[in-house]
Amino acid sequence: MALQTSDPTRHSPTPARRLPDASKYKLLITQCPDPLMWYANKVGETVPYEGYWPEAFKSREDGGYLNIVKFADAIIVPVM
Repeated sequence: MALQTSDPTRHSPTPARRLPDASKYKLLITQCPDPLMWYANKVGETVPYEGYWPEAFKSREDGGYLNIVKFADAIIVPVM
């Protein structure tokens, strides 16, 4: 018996999740024990919040590329 694939989202990856209005939030980098992460020199600074995946926050690097920030390394803060 063949597997029915009438639902196109059945095998698609988990969609990215966002807070209601991500533009109202930023990520405060609280730590970065891995010196190879793109935000290693940004401890104590905020970076853009773009939502999150099940395994990490989404953010934008200085060059505009979408990248991850580990959950353990940042907290979400409102934009003032």
